Amino acid sequence: MEVREQIWGMRQSEDIRNVMNAVRDAMRQLEVPFEGCEINIVEPESAHPSVWFHTMHTDGTWSLVGPDVEGSEIVIDIWRTGKTIYRANIDEEDALSEGGQIEADFGHRVRSVIDVPFSHGTLAVNNTLPNAFSKEHVAAVEEMA
Repeated sequence: MEVREQIWGMRQSEDIRNVMNAVRDAMRQLEVPFEGCEINIVEPESAHPSVWFHTMHTDGTWSLVGPDVEGSEIVIDIWRTGKTIYRANIDEEDALSEGGQIEADFGHRVRSVIDVPFSHGTLAVNNTLPNAFSKEHVAAVEEMA
């Protein structure tokens, strides 16, 4: 799988962009209807872990923020549980109180979010539509993570 090859080929932190491109291409091949994507890297070395958010926006631009920005605790909690969290419609149920922050980060309202933990953080994908992801889409993102 191209994603794995890009991960193994990383030599410096900037190489995460190649991983993100491979994730984007794989999601397109698998027909996962995403609009934004993040690889959130957790650095657990300290007593209080930090998170770096590597974000691919819908217009193709990239951003990097962190550590210790709003939303870090949510990512750390999801990473620690080791379980996928799918928020099907944040407008109807925002149990993590994250809707406003996600909107600020992406510059538009996001309604559906999948976060899948992996060894070093989470892979997150989102969509502006509610209930955008099927069980098959969730399984595909889990496989990538």
